[in-house]
Amino acid sequence: MPARNPRLERSTRSDSWEIVWNERAGGRTVARRLSTRTPLYAEAKAFLAGWIAENDQVDVAASSPLVVDILDRYGEHLEMNGKGATQFTCLMHLRKGFAGVRLCDLTIAAQHRYRQQRGVADATIRRELGALQAALGYARKHRLVPRTLIDEIDIELPRPSQPRQTYLTRSEADRFLELALADSAGKPRLTRLTRFAWLALLSAARKETIVNLTWDRVDWDAGTIDFREPGEQLTNKRKTVVPISKRLRPILQRAWEERTGDYVLDTPASIRSSWETFIARTPFAHITPHDLRRTFATLAVQSGVPLVDVAAILGDSIQILMKHYAHHVPGAAQAAVDSI
Repeated sequence: MPARNPRLERSTRSDSWEIVWNERAGGRTVARRLSTRTPLYAEAKAFLAGWIAENDQVDVAASSPLVVDILDRYGEHLEMNGKGATQFTCLMHLRKGFAGVRLCDLTIAAQHRYRQQRGVADATIRRELGALQAALGYARKHRLVPRTLIDEIDIELPRPSQPRQTYLTRSEADRFLELALADSAGKPRLTRLTRFAWLALLSAARKETIVNLTWDRVDWDAGTIDFREPGEQLTNKRKTVVPISKRLRPILQRAWEERTGDYVLDTPASIRSSWETFIARTPFAHITPHDLRRTFATLAVQSGVPLVDVAAILGDSIQILMKHYAHHVPGAAQAAVDSI
């Protein structure tokens, strides 16, 4: 129990000083005493200061919650608000890495140990410690723990990594689509890989968005694909309604005629295995599904499509497009230097 009103008093049995304080025990207040073993007041005062500091640390440790408890509360909040799977993956690793660690022990050293144990890239650590930072912010905002405990914690995030600049050139994109279509050669219907690859490159949708796309959101009359899922909570990764391109339409039309269920890719199962098998056989083994989205944006901007229109298709802000794709605007840099 916390010591109440600690003070120095002369011992009645010797000439040394004693620390005297009160504690609550069994529903009543009990006086406690501890000898400083010195008759000198200055030494006794220093002893008292050290004793108070030590007991304050014990009290803080005893009352400090476990980090995993805060992570669990934050996880419940995310689940109630329909947040994405990425945060839950981060929380899973954080719970394992900080198991048994109390909030008062969440030091920079503890964070460094976590980084060493995980053994992953700085970008992953930055994402995971960012989730930890968000969980602490949630706990502070909703007063799940004393704010003073949160305010004393410093989360050290690795520096942000440079964004990937991998994309296909126009001729490479054409070749990629040919190879993806060839994956269905000799088969009774278009493979999931063919459908996924063409949709990814020609609609700029994200991988999970395509995997979860259902046929009822393909509007043939309007010529659009609605990648928004009914009832889904809005996130920073906004999903949009994208026109069906002239090049994509015949592939999508064939897939519609060959459909076996509600999903454009037959099921919402992961496409990862099919993708890795396919991409390893191509000259583009370094390309990820997200690089197809990046390719769409790059080629569109290089073709003179206004950044604001590309942003509308991707569901990104114009600021994001300016940051990553403004240097692809044809003639922009030349016009800038020639204007002086």
